[in-house]
Amino acid sequence: MELSDVDQVYEMGKETPEFTVSDSPGFWGKEDLERWVKDKREDVLLVAEVEDKIVGFVLAKYHKATRLGTITNIFVKGTHRGRGIGGTLLEKTKSQLLNKGATYLYALIKEQNDPSLGLFRSAGFAEGYDMTWVEYVHNRF
Repeated sequence: MELSDVDQVYEMGKETPEFTVSDSPGFWGKEDLERWVKDKREDVLLVAEVEDKIVGFVLAKYHKATRLGTITNIFVKGTHRGRGIGGTLLEKTKSQLLNKGATYLYALIKEQNDPSLGLFRSAGFAEGYDMTWVEYVHNRF
């Protein structure tokens, strides 16, 4: 992902209800995405393009000290689903995180999001325990 991709990724992300997990805004702010792309270091930020248009993306964090890879968001436009784009994005992300040294990868997926759960299962992920999302948002307003 390049800085020039941020506008398109932001627009897709903010319109995706699956990214909303609480009363907080569901997707990253545009400025946060820009900052992330500028300073991605160990992280994995990918876009999928078809005919020079972004049709999907993945955002993943790598924490070097704990060797933890967190897949924070993965998305493919509805018009392009079922073509293997999500699987390719996930496999490339998984590969890059493991190559960086990650020994544990995870993602949080809404229980009712069967397509995403299926995608992750097909990539070798297993479901963990049910948890309750708790959050603290500093400077929310």
